[in-house]
Amino acid sequence: HDHHVVDRSVEGTRILKPGLDGHKAWMIDITWPSKASGRDTPIVEAQLLNVKDWPADPELSIMSEKAYAVLDPLRRTQLAKIPSQYRPLTSFNSRGCRVSMGTYLLSRIRDALNMYDPIGGTPSCDCAMLKGGNVRGGRDYAEDENLTLEVLQSELEETKEILVIPLPGFILRVGLRETWEAPNPGWMQYDDGVEVDQEGFVEKVNGQPLDTAKVYKVASIVDFWRKRDSPTIGAYFEVNPSQLPEHDSGQPIHALLIRLFAMEIWSRIWKAQIGRAHV
Repeated sequence: HDHHVVDRSVEGTRILKPGLDGHKAWMIDITWPSKASGRDTPIVEAQLLNVKDWPADPELSIMSEKAYAVLDPLRRTQLAKIPSQYRPLTSFNSRGCRVSMGTYLLSRIRDALNMYDPIGGTPSCDCAMLKGGNVRGGRDYAEDENLTLEVLQSELEETKEILVIPLPGFILRVGLRETWEAPNPGWMQYDDGVEVDQEGFVEKVNGQPLDTAKVYKVASIVDFWRKRDSPTIGAYFEVNPSQLPEHDSGQPIHALLIRLFAMEIWSRIWKAQIGRAHV
């Protein structure tokens, strides 16, 4: 299936898909010519439309609001405020470009794994990466929207578990760019400490210059080493299967993030109480 708009012909058959979430729609006219025209195939004319250009049906809108009312507790449970550096906030086209929601969530996954590390010590995680098909919201967020339980549920699948995967720097340097050749579910998203050069090679990890001889600790899920997405990463683990983490060593992605957000909330409460005590 495709998440992007499709209009192409395969062996004489035209394929039209409007993309995900009903943002667009194809208006298609199929005309069969008269027998006298000498043409034995129909004429297909298609126009791509934006659904929002038409007003919503009032009755269906009321039904929709009632159906979605069960999600109100999720909408109202705010987990974290999104800092300004990640705005405009979007997860749209995560299979074809870097999206700010992916950058934010991966940065927090990295932070969550490093939360209990001693200050100045070696981090438990150097960077976090997910293939774009795992950042699933597919939407642009308003300037005043923040991370709620509903947003977390829509963006990251709850059943996924985060593993820490050892990957040499010389593999990491080239592995991401191989996933960026065309829109696809394997298009690699990465955290805010990773930087790439104009050609797509990784040049910094955790804000520091890439060391090709170092083995980095990369947070991701079990599809990270899928060879059809990144041949170099996949080939490395084919040759070095003993380097793969045990599948049952992962941490549930939602639990990992919610633990971080809860700790941050308690930290703010504690600081506020300390501040009052000194007044």
